[in-house]
Amino acid sequence: YPTMKYFVNEKPSEYNGEREADGIASWLLKRELPAVQLLEGVEKVGEFVKEKEFAVVGYVVKNSKRDKQFRALAQQMVDGKEVFGIVLLNKDQKDKVKLEFHRPKFTDKHDAKVVEYKGSKWDQDALDKWFSDLRYPFISTEFDAAKYAWNRDRITALVAVNKHEQESMYAVLEPIVEKLKGKVYFTFVDPASSEAQQVTEQLGLKGAPEVLVLDQ
Repeated sequence: YPTMKYFVNEKPSEYNGEREADGIASWLLKRELPAVQLLEGVEKVGEFVKEKEFAVVGYVVKNSKRDKQFRALAQQMVDGKEVFGIVLLNKDQKDKVKLEFHRPKFTDKHDAKVVEYKGSKWDQDALDKWFSDLRYPFISTEFDAAKYAWNRDRITALVAVNKHEQESMYAVLEPIVEKLKGKVYFTFVDPASSEAQQVTEQLGLKGAPEVLVLDQ
């Protein structure tokens, strides 16, 4: 309480976020703006994704089945972390139809900034996990407790190491993480950081260096 619902064509969606102004404003803004931004040509894609954390771009023939599927997907996933852009192709460009996931802020050599979807189904059930997996970098240098410590859908490894030692530890972990990529999600945790202290205490991390694997 209080309960907040947003109605579109008499169909409600309920707000489940924190009761604070920024979160509520963002939730409402996403519903007031178009779920998909039209990009006037391929050359506009770079500009669209440049400052985004995550972006999904669909290249589709106008008014085609894929066009309708992509717009429906964007509407269904309006509360996700991704923003959606669409490039409309001509009928003679069917061979260029594709779906791309952009993550321009990822800097690790193991993390492609653009990943093309290889599946055949463009619906929420098929793409939800694919999107979610791509939000994880090879090894995260920024600890996110909700993403790594309390995520019950994934096996995560918390690597407790002081900030100034992370670079040398990366070299040790690299072959291990490469082998377990997509199965275990790794993040560095600096025990001295204020964000990590409470979590490390609750999970029993005693110091650095130390690795805690959470299979929830």
